[in-house]
Amino acid sequence: MSLSLTVPPSVGVPVLVPLSVVLTVVDGFSVGFVVGNVAEAESRRPPSSLHAASGSATPRVSKLRVVQTIASAIPRARAAGDCRRSEATLGARARVGRMTWSQHDARPSIDDREIPGEMKSTSRRWTRAGAGSCDNAQRPCTRAEVPVSDVLGSVLSGRFAPARTQPMNLRPLGSTGLQVSSIGLGGMPLSLEGRPAKSEAIKVIHASLRAGVTLIDTADVYCLDQSEIGHNEKLIEAALEQWPEPESVVVATKGGLTRPGGAWVTDAHPRRLKAACEASLKALKVPAITLYQLHSVDDVVPLEDSVGALAELRRAGKIVHIGLSNVTAAQIRRAQQVAPIVSVQNRCGVFDRRDFSNGVISLCEAEKIAYLAYSPVGGSRGKHRIADDPTLRRIAADHGVSPFQIALAWLLARSPVIIPIPGASKITSAIDSAAAGALTFSSDDLAALEHAFPVTQASPSAARAV
Repeated sequence: MSLSLTVPPSVGVPVLVPLSVVLTVVDGFSVGFVVGNVAEAESRRPPSSLHAASGSATPRVSKLRVVQTIASAIPRARAAGDCRRSEATLGARARVGRMTWSQHDARPSIDDREIPGEMKSTSRRWTRAGAGSCDNAQRPCTRAEVPVSDVLGSVLSGRFAPARTQPMNLRPLGSTGLQVSSIGLGGMPLSLEGRPAKSEAIKVIHASLRAGVTLIDTADVYCLDQSEIGHNEKLIEAALEQWPEPESVVVATKGGLTRPGGAWVTDAHPRRLKAACEASLKALKVPAITLYQLHSVDDVVPLEDSVGALAELRRAGKIVHIGLSNVTAAQIRRAQQVAPIVSVQNRCGVFDRRDFSNGVISLCEAEKIAYLAYSPVGGSRGKHRIADDPTLRRIAADHGVSPFQIALAWLLARSPVIIPIPGASKITSAIDSAAAGALTFSSDDLAALEHAFPVTQASPSAARAV
């Protein structure tokens, strides 16, 4: 027995799908559905858009063809508005996840996804599971409901907003009182050499946000050279301008470097930092920057002067919180004498573990400072080492994920203050990195990782004495 799913005219002919087929399409978002238990339900006769086919002339199409059919519609849907429509049009933004056929009442259910209120139906329908009780024989269903044909058609036509497939775990952003996603997004690859086109870069950012990311790290110098200072900040602003809930995203930026001729030159003079902050405010189009970080300590400018300039900006209401980047534990202590420090951003990963032993991470833990780990999977040059590592590959295979996810989850497991901020220039990379926030390790996993990547971490008392 098979099911005939009538799809929109733009997609093509109806397709005949074998029972219990699982289809998943990932291109910036996921569309999945499972159809089963139809024999039990057939006596109830689903609507014509989802009917049991018996001797039907509808052509039989392979699983691959169904995937290709749906996939071919996604670019058209995205082009029609990045798979989104206004609140006024929908009434409520919708999210589609895995759909399953509920055996007790022969209704497919959409697990924990929102359905637009305007698409309710009194016929046999798709329902949102977990949003209320439903019993056909006793009372009307109180859950949001929509026919399967509308669900499939809406996905393909772009009326549904893409959804994150996993809720992202949150972590405190230091002592700010803010909670952000345990995995952030590093914006740098979207603005350096080899960067994607602006439209594609925005899709990468949106894919990351849909995956649950609520922290984006950028800097004024994420660009090709001094002539396009603020490129990455402007790109992020453009992406958030198109995002329905920009206020839910924390954007952290940095100042203290310049890019003459494409070089990376430190300039953390107070005058320069104040000018850089003003430029970042304009690039991001915000009245105040939530987290402004000193990009690097300047060898010719006292650290206290640089941090003092940020403290002045904070008092002036230009920035809300102050962070540091590329610093030692001793430098963090010096900066704390000038202003409250809520975050530290240093390079850290399975092959770059020095901040565990030199006291930086222990100090962050003791002082409730968020530790933003940049290049957590090695950056553009080190990613191959991650991909080829036998321990990471074996554990990744056990979990059915990529070695990069294991490397990110390792950081999360090492300390509650660590928030990795992997960069991404492709949609698939953004989604893969975000998924690491939901991984958990077994005791065997942790033992294997400890053996492969040993860490000697400074004690909290030693960190306080720095």
